[in-house]
Amino acid sequence: MEIFKYNPSAKYSPNHGVALQRLTGKDLTQQNIVVDQKGSSFRAHFKDVFKDYKITSSSTEELLDKWNKHTFLLWQTQLDFAVWCATSGCGISMEHLLHSNPMIRSIYRFHVYFQICKILNELEVALPDEQRFQKLNNAFNMDAFHSITSRYGLSSDETVWKNQYFFSSYQSQRKLYGTPGLAYFDENSWSRWIIEKSDGLTRIGIEKLSQSVRYYAYLILESQSAARSDIIGNDSKAIDAQQLFISSFEAAVMRKSNTSDEISQFENVLRYARSKVDFAVAFQVYLLPSDLRLRIGNVQGWNNKILVAKETFQIGQNTTVNTMPKVHAKHTATEQQHAKKLPKHEVVAAEAHEDAKIAVVTLGVGAILFAWWYF
Repeated sequence: MEIFKYNPSAKYSPNHGVALQRLTGKDLTQQNIVVDQKGSSFRAHFKDVFKDYKITSSSTEELLDKWNKHTFLLWQTQLDFAVWCATSGCGISMEHLLHSNPMIRSIYRFHVYFQICKILNELEVALPDEQRFQKLNNAFNMDAFHSITSRYGLSSDETVWKNQYFFSSYQSQRKLYGTPGLAYFDENSWSRWIIEKSDGLTRIGIEKLSQSVRYYAYLILESQSAARSDIIGNDSKAIDAQQLFISSFEAAVMRKSNTSDEISQFENVLRYARSKVDFAVAFQVYLLPSDLRLRIGNVQGWNNKILVAKETFQIGQNTTVNTMPKVHAKHTATEQQHAKKLPKHEVVAAEAHEDAKIAVVTLGVGAILFAWWYF
């Protein structure tokens, strides 16, 4: 459970891509978005920001100089930086991304892709499918780079983020590391910047994971509300909801972060959820509903008060959270307190007495109205 807790002592340094390679681009760009505890999901096809990662150009003195001195102009380095910030910098490891619970695994993978896209957008770098994209000379916003490194407590030295292998091979570095994870290098080697094991979440990890949780719930619920349809299925209305999810996701990436607005939109959209807010993915992080499918009609017995997971909660669904107390409608607050102290047979008698009082009052009012009408 330690990996789901905030650890003020946790420190994660850029690992130069020496971790094992256990995640692919498709794992993040073609996600099964899980919407309930049963594992119900829909397929979301996101923009592929991982392509063109591998440098295959022949080595030249000019390019080697750029790799050494102007590392952050390389698309490969920009992506490495964004991946590390969204995962290792938050204290999120492969343990989270390969979790056995489908909903927990889905939320963490959504978080990673969402935060990678947010960082790349803040850096103002061109993505591989954009016309201005240059794999070896991709312009970026230096002020934004310094702002991000400051938030994550990182060095502003650009060269920290270069891979310790050049172009399509790491051959000269193999003896240096001696790590099985470096047996080869390909388009998915960006995943080597994700830590294998976590010592707990960082402060910014708590902040960014809470943001991702809010958007995960908001995008699913708002898309269904706009389409007036469940998001699960292959009929035209479900497909409309799924497409709205993708377009709303892209808009969220471009939007400047505003925590107050994000919390308000999260709170407002919870009325569409089929279940109460009771699902935890980490401690000190916002809970979300365990069933995010569209609610039809009223559901009794719970409310959707937004909550942050306490350490007394369990990771996953918490059935006793946000449950409304059951109250007998006939009793006043005083009578309810009194009834709790009575033996069972006296409680029944008290209820019968209350029913009798109501009947007498009703008959009395009826008699008065009849006399007024008659005379």
